[in-house]
Amino acid sequence: MAVKVLKGGALGMSGITSPVLKVGINSQNWQRSTRWEWNRSNAWEKVDKSHVQGFVIVKQDDKTELLIFVTPKIVKDTLTVR
Repeated sequence: MAVKVLKGGALGMSGITSPVLKVGINSQNWQRSTRWEWNRSNAWEKVDKSHVQGFVIVKQDDKTELLIFVTPKIVKDTLTVR
């Protein structure tokens, strides 16, 4: 089965109505940024964020799958508890 690659926008706005075969993240490009920043309250604040690229594979037809890289990258604030 052939795979076409497309860099798209937000998944919900892409207009793709094909069946979704797989959703995931590309862990090879995982980036973590930890640093101290000076905030407007005259205090140092620790920033710890992870950045990762998401993807979606959809069925285009019986012989072709479409790989879509979701942009912008997904950002997780590691210090925030939710």
